[in-house]
Amino acid sequence: MGLGIATGPDRKARLGNQPRRAFRLAIPVLMPTGIPGGSPRYRASSTSVVPSTSVAVQRPLTPFFAPQYIRTMRTILVVDDSPTMRRMIMAALRELGDVAFDQAGSGLEAIERLAVSPVDLVVLDLNMPDVHGLEVLRFVRSHDRFRSLPVVVLTTRGDDESRRAALDEGATRYVTKPFQPAAFAPEIRSLLDVA
Repeated sequence: MGLGIATGPDRKARLGNQPRRAFRLAIPVLMPTGIPGGSPRYRASSTSVVPSTSVAVQRPLTPFFAPQYIRTMRTILVVDDSPTMRRMIMAALRELGDVAFDQAGSGLEAIERLAVSPVDLVVLDLNMPDVHGLEVLRFVRSHDRFRSLPVVVLTTRGDDESRRAALDEGATRYVTKPFQPAAFAPEIRSLLDVA
């Protein structure tokens, strides 16, 4: 890994032709330091970069960069055959802040995405052209890896039979469209906090 520092024509105007001018660059880095018989600890450090005739020196930084301050992004898979609806769902959930989104436009694509990349929650439409949402739900619940994965069914089908079928197949929540973003986002947050 290398680092290049670009200097423009204004450098000569500001610094002149002084060949021994030092540059200081602070890069926060988490470096494991082992403690015999104990768990690894981390210390933040930065590196001072100076011309090649000198040696780089490490010095400690503030504890802001300690692991307890680093928050992990959660991934939500949004499955709906309507690109507009997928965008609306993601817009409603962006307020959660620490989430990333993956999208699938069909049930088959959702199964493929689940097989290759881990997700923390699925928002699933039932009415899709190739593989019905209930089939995707059956797939999810039939694999041990996904048994505890929260699946929120978000669909236009508001009848009791569809609701009962989805909940019987293992849906965590059942929400009908049109949905209220103000109520939907906190519901998703509560499921992510439990997962």
